Order: sequence, then C-alpha cells, then structure tokens
Amino acid sequence: MSRGETGYRSLLNLGLVPSIPGAVIDHWSEVIEWLDDLVEDQQGISTLVLDALDGFEFLAHEYVVNTSFEGNWGKADKTGFAAYGKGYDAAVPELERMTNRLEKIHERGVAIVILGHVRIRNHTDPLYGQYDRYETDVHWKSWGVFHRWADHVLFGAFTTTTRGGHDDKRKETGRSLFTSKRDAYDAKHKGHDIPHEIEIPDDPEEMARIIQKYFW
Repeated sequence: MSRGETGYRSLLNLGLVPSIPGAVIDHWSEVIEWLDDLVEDQQGISTLVLDALDGFEFLAHEYVVNTSFEGNWGKADKTGFAAYGKGYDAAVPELERMTNRLEKIHERGVAIVILGHVRIRNHTDPLYGQYDRYETDVHWKSWGVFHRWADHVLFGAFTTTTRGGHDDKRKETGRSLFTSKRDAYDAKHKGHDIPHEIEIPDDPEEMARIIQKYFW
C-alpha cells in the first residue's frame, strides 16, 4: 500500500477480507528497494497487489521534486515541477523503473494487480463532441507508462438492472468488470475468450475463481 492508503486495513478491521502479508510504502526509494528484493526472492508470493496507482505516482513525483527541482512543486511560479509539464516528463523514467521491476517479478511467476481510483473528466471527441468519461486518477503521462505495460486494463463498476413489468418492477444491483474500451472508460484485454463484461459475485471464493478463469 502507498502512503495514506487505508482501504485494506478498514476492510480487515470489519472482517470482510482475510489477513495477508502487507506493507505500507512511505517513500519512492522504498518502492524500488522493495521491488528489487522481490525480483531476487519472491518469498512464496503468488499474487502481488499494489494499492493504489495514484499513491505510488505521488511518491514518484515527490522524489523527482526533491531530487531535480529542489523541493519546488512549481504551483506558484514557472520554475518548479509543474512548470510546462517538466516534472511529469522527468517522472516517466522513474515510473518505468517500477514497471521494469514488476515485469521481472511477473516473469518469475507472480501475478501483478495494480488498483487505481478514477475521476470523471470532460472529453472532447472530434466526431461526437463533448462528453464525460471515467479516467484513472493519475497524470496522462503516468497512465501511458502503466497502460502500455499492463496485459489487462479493467474498469470496475456497480451495475443496476430493472426486472419485471410495469406492476412488478424491482432493481438488482451488482458489480461488473469491463474489459474493452468504450467512450465512457478505458479498458483493454489480451485473450480471445474474455467477454466485454464479467459479472462479479459477492462470494469471495467465487469471485476469485472467476477472475482466475479469465486473467490468470
């Protein structure tokens, strides 16, 4: 987990998830050192989950600010990290250091899962005009690094289905993973037998079975 990410611990305290080995990473140098250790010794891990992408991106940006811009984020002038997008460019090689190590860990038989938050942003399409879409809550240059590297990019959402006629309508809410890009969100997959929408059950064991069926 990146610094400040508390989702797993909250679920654990409520008894909704099992206890598994984990760590909170506070600084970018720790990210690289920790991944280097896993490249050398996978420690019996079969699946590595990173939570969340925007948190790790911030650690990379923080590192670049301190090492290349003298701690100046550049929000109030034109000399720091944010000026003319220089800092985002400088952070790309750092993020590639991360994905290079993740690839080596994956080559040693470990499945890699990176969780990410989304935001809603307005998008202008030359053919269809303006509309809102979900985007991963990181800078687009950071997203390019991880989108290129990943085998699958999945968009998760709650879904609502209305069943019955006019006199007997009821709504059923479920969860789905979407695997193909649409106007409203980004997604991709590698594989011939992966459907566009995969319904995710509430039961954890059944959920794991379905995910392993399509993506492991």
